[in-house]
Amino acid sequence: MAPACLNYNHEMKIQFGIVLLTIAICLSASPKALGDSPYFTPAAGSKERVDLMNTIRPSAVRHFGQPVVFTVNILRVTREWALIVGGVVQPNGNDIDYTKAPMYKEDPKSVQGALDAGALSNGVVALLKMNQGKWQIVTITFGATDAPWVTYDQEFGAPSFLIGPRAF
Repeated sequence: MAPACLNYNHEMKIQFGIVLLTIAICLSASPKALGDSPYFTPAAGSKERVDLMNTIRPSAVRHFGQPVVFTVNILRVTREWALIVGGVVQPNGNDIDYTKAPMYKEDPKSVQGALDAGALSNGVVALLKMNQGKWQIVTITFGATDAPWVTYDQEFGAPSFLIGPRAF
């Protein structure tokens, strides 16, 4: 007969194994099984994500005066709405060249002063809505120094769960 401490160790190993198995099952379960969020984030390169970025790209190109690619910090999508919070860089990965932006051409001294002070942001915040199978911009903001999206539910009727908590 085995000593009691050996039986205890064996039982602990079995319980530990059960706990590990339970954790593994929970981590591998689909989001739907875990109480799916009302929004999703399309994967980089997916058709949904490409469509969303291509919808806001012309506005960003006009604003910054050069081709851009997006760096995405927040991307929340439902069937009807999409929220994008991120930034832009040049296609080669370099920072935006603000001397190419229309605002620089209009007032180079002020823009250069803002550049020197580090007061310009490459940020982009966009709210989009699906209309007849196509994404359309509801509002888009470049270079925000605050978080304009926190009121999009009140201003534009976007679902509050898409906007998230008032403090990101």
